[in-house]
Amino acid sequence: MKYYLSVCAVMKNEGLYLKEWLEFHKMVGVEHFYLYDNDSSDETADVVRPYSLKNEATLHHWPSHPLQLKAYMHCLNAYRSESFWIAFIDLDEFIVPVATETIVGFLKDFEEFGGVGVNWLLYGNSGHTKKPAGLQIENYTYRSKKNLPSNCHIKSIINPGKVKSPKDPHCFRYLPEAYAVTENKMKINGSLTEAHSSHKIRINHFFTRSTEESRIKMERGNPDSKFKRSWDDFERLNRNDVLDRSMEKYLPELKQRVFGETQQPMHLSFLAE
Repeated sequence: MKYYLSVCAVMKNEGLYLKEWLEFHKMVGVEHFYLYDNDSSDETADVVRPYSLKNEATLHHWPSHPLQLKAYMHCLNAYRSESFWIAFIDLDEFIVPVATETIVGFLKDFEEFGGVGVNWLLYGNSGHTKKPAGLQIENYTYRSKKNLPSNCHIKSIINPGKVKSPKDPHCFRYLPEAYAVTENKMKINGSLTEAHSSHKIRINHFFTRSTEESRIKMERGNPDSKFKRSWDDFERLNRNDVLDRSMEKYLPELKQRVFGETQQPMHLSFLAE
């Protein structure tokens, strides 16, 4: 087994955000990335190249569409013997350990299970109509309340030796007697939990980013269908209800990794704190 924890992700034109995403997940314990590039026309390949040279990333050109579940299945078939855990997330999602310093520290207590379903928290545009300079985790600090129904969605960190195939982008089909659980070790039967729980681990989901970037995202469409997203998705999920500074502790090191310099965290104040 080469790795304890890896991440699999499908991406398209995420070059501006990719280094931040890679370096953050390295900081919290990810050892390897299986990346599937869907015909990006930006600097994605250039960003990934130094990680590939250090054997920290494996990059596949993946032009097919629909593509996400096919890419996930390829990852399972090709790399199931390389990593004890593989997390399947998107480039706008950050796995954040809450009760431990690293994701690895959290997962050590779940090795008997087929997978762990991690609830997300949706972040809004934090008042940005255009893409701001700097990191996502400093610019987008306003999120939805935990009881937003959509926050019962999960993304999966799975033991590939106990998994048959992806069921949808959120959950997987497991071998007999294997199954996924929540952070509280309650069995999960699909892509949603009965209630949201993020006391031990969570996914910060920067679904909207700025309004400008949301429009581009909606036009691009879904990775597993030919339908474009409705602008209603932005109106419904652009939630800026709670100021959440929980990721500020990562900023000094992450800025050093991404930009080669340390800056003071940015504080946004368009909503009352």
